[in-house]
Amino acid sequence: MFTKKINMDVETISNEVIYCYSYHRISSKRQARGGGIKRQVEASEAICNEMGWTMDTSFKLTDIGKSAYHGKNLDDRAALGSFLNAVDAGLIQRPAVLLVESLDRLSRADIMTALELFIRILNADITIYTSFDRMTYNKEEIQKNFSPLLISITLLCRSHEESETKSKRIKKSWLHMEERMRNGGLGHSQVYPFWIDISSGKPKVIKKQAQIVKDIFRLCTVNNLSLMDIANVINKKYGDLYHSSNAKCQRLMYNQKVLGLYEAKDKTIIKAFPAIIDKDTFYLAQSMLQKRKIVRVGRPEKRAISFFRGFIYCNHCGSRIVNTGQGIRSSYICHSKQRKNDCGQKSSLTVDKFQKSLLYALSLMDQSDMMQKSANTEKARLTKLLGTKEAEATEKRQRLDNLVELIASGSKAGTKAAEKTEIQLNQLEFEIDEIISKLEILASPSMIGNISKIKAFHKRFSLELATKEDQEPFLLALENVVEKIVVSSPKPGYRTSVKIHLLSGIVLRLEVEKDYSTNIYKGNKRIGRYNAPPKVIRRLKTTPHGNIKHGRRSKYHNPNAKSE
Repeated sequence: MFTKKINMDVETISNEVIYCYSYHRISSKRQARGGGIKRQVEASEAICNEMGWTMDTSFKLTDIGKSAYHGKNLDDRAALGSFLNAVDAGLIQRPAVLLVESLDRLSRADIMTALELFIRILNADITIYTSFDRMTYNKEEIQKNFSPLLISITLLCRSHEESETKSKRIKKSWLHMEERMRNGGLGHSQVYPFWIDISSGKPKVIKKQAQIVKDIFRLCTVNNLSLMDIANVINKKYGDLYHSSNAKCQRLMYNQKVLGLYEAKDKTIIKAFPAIIDKDTFYLAQSMLQKRKIVRVGRPEKRAISFFRGFIYCNHCGSRIVNTGQGIRSSYICHSKQRKNDCGQKSSLTVDKFQKSLLYALSLMDQSDMMQKSANTEKARLTKLLGTKEAEATEKRQRLDNLVELIASGSKAGTKAAEKTEIQLNQLEFEIDEIISKLEILASPSMIGNISKIKAFHKRFSLELATKEDQEPFLLALENVVEKIVVSSPKPGYRTSVKIHLLSGIVLRLEVEKDYSTNIYKGNKRIGRYNAPPKVIRRLKTTPHGNIKHGRRSKYHNPNAKSE
């Protein structure tokens, strides 16, 4: 039967090998437990043996959890997508048959998208065979008789309609569930995290599981452990009950469900179950994670670590100055210039040499004058700014209250205005938190201690005695002293011009020369000069015969000798 459809001579077919590629797909991992893949594999093996085809297993053609409705099975990482790429690259042996359970395994997308995929496979001289209804789709046969094409179009349309109906039904179900949750009812079980039990008809906290989450936050906020260390501690303590990892810990610290909140499909927040972490701890954990991203701990004597990563900005475009390259060859460059080459920044800075100038400048900070008198001026400025921002926030909150009645009446304009006002309010609240944080730092008695840590680290770093243990307290102190470092293009004869803005409001100005020697100014007064170490001239070792000695292998080279 198949021999007639592919239009070949009977004698040729009896000797020719026909290669079979069997594709299996299920939409969710849950279906794997129901034996969906096993059923498809068994059916394809039976068909292959019956037809006498040779199964080519060099390609793994199984997609689990890849939606054909959304076209996820056509991605490059999916099995079907990889197979189509292999077809385009000429890696598929011919004559070939793509064996599937039914056409909906290939696609459940809209008819135009699904038909395009169907025709693409046939145009590649690959026959499609469906085991469920034993239909064969072949380019040559369809050109003679288009009835199989009509059948395929009907089947693909029906598959898409089924998936679309199911999708609408599920969305409607979730909308009803979310409305029920807003009114204090229960949602679907998958809404609730592993520390919440709903078997009693009400969401209740499971104490053992909740304690795991509390320990994760405590290890971050109190013990200041890294994600890897937190995961290791949790696995040792709760290995039988819960397996942790870096990624799991990080997701938990950004998951609003620890506050008892659930984000609905329309982005509104629902108070759905009891909180197990308070807001202060939740946001403190995120803040400490962000600090750890800036605090890049390494071994300065082994490698050029960028201590000032996240602090340095370009004066021309406002972008961050980032470091590129590795080791002693790493250098600072404007991020905008690196990506788009649309910045006029002309400073050329080596990380290792430039940050020695910055460290020296920071070591000149005066504890009493710089961080006391000037801090009072900065406190006054921030206090005034805080009052202005809080007044703006109060006005925005009042505006939101006034829009409630308009929204209740079903006004779309009122809803849009409320959304815009809420975004503005969130931004203002973020700015207020930043100002309060700066005021707390300036009022903190540990400010003097932060300066002492910076000075101590500079001293050890200059003597090449700084260790990995010295770096983290130095970088955390840097966070509490320096607001930002702004780099400008150099004046003629200089390498760059720099301004270090301290949280106290003081600005240190640095004029960096070509050899990285630096004059440091506070206002118009020069308060110090950093003298860069002289450039080391490497002398070549020679043998008693005048030959140059190379490398560690004591390899000798005579420049006058002839090559063999």
